[in-house]
This record gives sequence, structure tokens and C-alpha cells, in this order.
Amino acid sequence: MKRILLILLISVIPLTILSQKVTVRVIIARNASVSEWMILDEKYLPVLTGNEYPSGDTIVFSLEANTRYFFEISVSEITLTDTCLYSLCLNNEAVLRITSEIGHGDHFFSFFTGTKEEKDAKITGGTAVDISDFPWQVYLESEDFTCGGSIISDNWIITAAHCAKDDNNVTIPASEMLVVVGANNPRNPFQGDEYYVSEVIVHEDFDSNTLNNDIALLKLEVPIDYPNAEPIKLVSAKDASAGVTDPGVMTWVTGYGITIVDPPTYPSTLQMIRIPIVSNSQASIVWPRIAPTDMMAGYRNSTRDACTGDSGGPLVVAFSGGYKLAGLVSWGSSDCDTYGAYTRLSLFESWITSKTGIEITFNAPVPAGDSIICPGTASSQYHAATVTGADAYIWSLEPDDAGTINGNSETAIVSWNPGFSGRTAVRLQVSRNNELSEISELTVNLAKQTRLLTESEDTVLCAEQTVTLQVVTEGYNLNYKWYKSNDLLPSGNSNKLQIPDALADDSGNYFCEVEGSCGNIT
Repeated sequence: MKRILLILLISVIPLTILSQKVTVRVIIARNASVSEWMILDEKYLPVLTGNEYPSGDTIVFSLEANTRYFFEISVSEITLTDTCLYSLCLNNEAVLRITSEIGHGDHFFSFFTGTKEEKDAKITGGTAVDISDFPWQVYLESEDFTCGGSIISDNWIITAAHCAKDDNNVTIPASEMLVVVGANNPRNPFQGDEYYVSEVIVHEDFDSNTLNNDIALLKLEVPIDYPNAEPIKLVSAKDASAGVTDPGVMTWVTGYGITIVDPPTYPSTLQMIRIPIVSNSQASIVWPRIAPTDMMAGYRNSTRDACTGDSGGPLVVAFSGGYKLAGLVSWGSSDCDTYGAYTRLSLFESWITSKTGIEITFNAPVPAGDSIICPGTASSQYHAATVTGADAYIWSLEPDDAGTINGNSETAIVSWNPGFSGRTAVRLQVSRNNELSEISELTVNLAKQTRLLTESEDTVLCAEQTVTLQVVTEGYNLNYKWYKSNDLLPSGNSNKLQIPDALADDSGNYFCEVEGSCGNIT
């Protein structure tokens, strides 16, 4: 009996986890537009449609938790301008707000059904965490200011630009900065390790009024080498387009800033909150002016927020069993009680790389080898540049019925399927330190042999009529040259030759020479 009960418990637990749901609420301003809406999954397949709910201004339903969806809105007419058409809430917290500015047409808004956790957690009020769980967090002393920051390599720190500026918007000298790493309480001189800054790089387009481009880089005099002080990878533009920073994604924000606003009270250890990303449109209910480089996160009415002293600190998201840095604490309410702004790091990928040389996106080298394969070629060899520290080279063909590929190093051999023709791709992904690269590929064409299918027959016409000669061929990268009695004609690269208003002098022997990647014919 015990054995049966154990089997039942093992079977039930995964089903309970898999069936976790999130309550979704769609609020519709029905008098503001003539429109329809639909929820789509990641493959753009319909999950449910607004037609299932023909009446009512508020529609409530459930979706699978921790899943990416698209909110599609098709607008045929806007009847009220400067108004909200739709709001989408997850577990009673609004994350998407769509206004009449979108205009007519079909519009897609991605969102993520993140789950709300740790109801009482807040930096302004306190959930303590250990630095070992967030080892990229640093404490920055910048002249008379204190800020947060993140380790992104052994000698680079990323923080907010306003943390590197004084009250007159002058960049603070590197000699006036100090970074503390690996500390639960950086104000305790017996915790963590101190590193001096050798170079300060503030974004060239930083605006101290709007806090647009609120990002800065600090180069350390010596590389970091201390327990619980490790770099974090950054969210790339490709990660963002895949949905890792969609509205609804739950984030982790950490810092050493104040935990009580009045009187200002600083914590004795690192603090953490979990808050959702919301659309900038949703946050504009509270903040009318939001810089285009800002990502908004938090709750409209809440005691959970980053606060004074947290500026420049990390907002991270879950990624492949770990974390990636998605934002930097930038600005918010002085009461620390509503949506806050975070510098959206996916917009600064190329800037960060250009200043530091740090590879944000791990790209596999592009395979090299023949890109045109002619009939009769049994196999081809492809190779890639060596990746330092690579654990494995993962080769594949797309589509896989083009042939078979074998390789576990920088070199791979493809055995081609003689019955396949058309375009394929030799693809490579590299594993390094348990991290998979982005896939690189070489497009390969399995071309057909150049051959003649049909041609114009001998023709007798009356003078001043148009003569059209044509050859129909198949092959790849075909080039045509027309001749009259071995003299090349100015016909261009065409399989047709036209002689308008032909005269007796145009009589003769015409032929076409066809050159292709897989053979020539005449």
C-alpha cells in the first residue's frame, strides 16, 4: 500500500507544478475604439479571442504561469483620442497599457505571466539576502555619494551615469571613487574588499535632466580577486527580443540603500525585492515623462521599491538557470512607493562592448567551406575558427534531410543527400564553461547541373517584324551571352533576345552561351 501511495504522490506533484496558473484581467474601453483582441502563444497561435467575451468592460481568465504570450489588438477605428484602449493585468497588477496612439492596424504586445512572490519583501522595509546569492553587487563611494553597481568583468563595474556626476553635472574624478565588493555590509570595514577606480566612462549622451542614457562604466586599477565577487552577464538585444524583459517578467533588485524613508535608515546587510517589469505606457499613469532608454518596473501602489542609495544597482532576470543583468536603478519616487525607472541595458550592448571589449553575446564563429555544391559531390568539409576554452563544437544541418554532418571539433564533414537540391545551412553552436553560444551558420546551395530544357526553333519571318529568341534552362547562378555568327551581341544577361523590326541583314546563325556554377552549355 505504501508503494502505491508513493507512486501516486510522485505522479501528482509534477502535475500540480505544471498546472500553475496566473489570473489575467483585460480592461476594455469599449467606447474608445472599434477593435478586436486576441491572446496568442509564442508561436503566434490563438489561445483565446475577445469574441469569446462579447460583452463587459472587464474580462478575467487564466493563463499558464511563467509563459510568454502576445496580446494582439486589431484596430479599425479610433473613436476617442488620447485615451487608454486596453489594460492588461496579471494577478491584479497592471503590466500593459495600450493607448489610442497605436492607431489603426494590427498590433502585437508581448508579455510574460510571471508569478508574484514574497509579498512582504522590500528594500524599503527589508528582506535581507546574502552577497553569495548576488555576488555581482558592489557598493560605490563616489565623492560624497553612495551608489550601487554590478561587476561585469574582473576589472569593470557598471553603474548609473548620475552616480558619476557631481551636483554641477561634472564627472567625478576616478581618484574620488572607491568600490567595495563581496560584502553583506559594505559599511563594515571588516567586510569585503576595496578597489580603486582608474577610469570613468559616462555615456556621451547622458542627459542629467531626463536621465536618458543613465549609464557609466568604471575601470578598476587591478582585477577583482575576492570571494563572493563575480561578474554577471548582461541581457543582449537578442535576449530582449526573445522576451526576457517583457512586461510581467519578475525581476530581482538588490541594494544597500535606505530601508525606511523617514527617518532615513540604512540596512546592516544587502537587501532584495522582487518586482515585475511593466510597460512604459503603464508607468506613464504615474510618470508622464519617461526616457526612451528606461525600463519601468514595480507596483503602482506599494512599499516595494529601490530607494536612496540604490542608484546604479542591479535589476536582474532569470536566464537559463541563472541570472542576467537587465537594468540599472535610475530614478523613482522620493517616497519609494511606486514604479521605478531602470536603464535598459539591452539598448547599450554595442556601446558597452566598444568601451570595454566585453563580449555580451557569445557568438559561434561562422563556418567556412564550399557554399555551392554541384551534383556528384559526395561530401564536403567545413571548419571554424578555434574558440578559446570551448568544451564542444555542435554541428548541424538545416534542414536535416540535406545530408548528414559529423564533427565534434573545429572541423565537420557533410555527406550530401544526392536527392536533395535547394538551400541548406551548415550550423555551428559552441559550448564554453557550460554556456551555449548563439548559432552561426553558412548558407549552402545544393545546385542543379546547368542544362538546356527548351530553345527557340529555326524561324522564318517577314521583314520589319519583331524576332524573339529564347532558351529555357535550369541551374544556379546562370549567365547568358547571345551571339550572331560568333559575334557577341549587347543583349544583357537574359535568356531572351529580341530583334525589333528585323531586316534581311539580321538573318544569320544565333546561339546562346549559358554559364552556371555547375557547368556551361551552348
